[in-house]
Amino acid sequence: MTTLLHSDTIKQGFNLKDVRVVKPILDLMYSTSQMEFSTKYIDMITSSIGDDLVDHFRNYIVELYVENRITITNLEEHKDEVDDEFINLAINSPETMTIPVTATDTKNLKSSVPNILVLDRISPINIEWIKYELLTKNRFVVSCHNFTCNTEIKSFVESIFKLPRIIREVSIFDRERYNVFFSIFKNKHIHYYTRLDRKTTIPDLHDSQKELRKQLGGKLKLYYSRDSKLIHERKVLFEGLLVTFDNSHVNTNISEPTWEISVLYDPSLLLKWKAKCTKFFPLR
Repeated sequence: MTTLLHSDTIKQGFNLKDVRVVKPILDLMYSTSQMEFSTKYIDMITSSIGDDLVDHFRNYIVELYVENRITITNLEEHKDEVDDEFINLAINSPETMTIPVTATDTKNLKSSVPNILVLDRISPINIEWIKYELLTKNRFVVSCHNFTCNTEIKSFVESIFKLPRIIREVSIFDRERYNVFFSIFKNKHIHYYTRLDRKTTIPDLHDSQKELRKQLGGKLKLYYSRDSKLIHERKVLFEGLLVTFDNSHVNTNISEPTWEISVLYDPSLLLKWKAKCTKFFPLR
């Protein structure tokens, strides 16, 4: 995950007058996520942050370099005002998982940057909470007890699936073959891994692929294995995110009081999970 902090929020992070406001900012600034800047943006903040805070900011940038936590994105076009350069980076960053962040939205940045995380709008399991948990902890878990209706569950899952600015491909592991939450991925490159058990035939899989393509687009490809040890999980992998359901998608609803959904951002682990994909057979 990559954090793009608004300049005013960085200033607040170094101003320790209000611990309640500053703590979530510092949690972001000193998390394990990458911090994105342009050279121009660093220069603008340095010249505007104030004499009392400029050394703190310079030391922070040095620390990011030492820890290899800084991503420098130099776009072809730069802006003359610090707010405009922030918006420029937020909109045009090539990073697929960059989350722009501001402490408050008194400047109505959300009108220009719809995916911005506004820290003072965080409440349990809303989209701001999802982004904050992933940026600061790389993971979170929710359960049936966090929701009051099926619409909330579906909206929550779709919010996770919408996080990347670009989705190049999606890998779905599921012994069953249902589209409960995946319509958001329609027309993406979807690799769907499933099991061919004793009750299922190859024609059954062709029927499933036909139905899934009708719902999710013709780029979907179905793969199968007869090995029960090879696929047990219900997992969705995309752009460094691993979303795991511990019950079937059909039963991930308000009337089933036993399920959890865990979300983890870990590109290295994602690659390890995908290593077994070569052991599945493409449906022909």
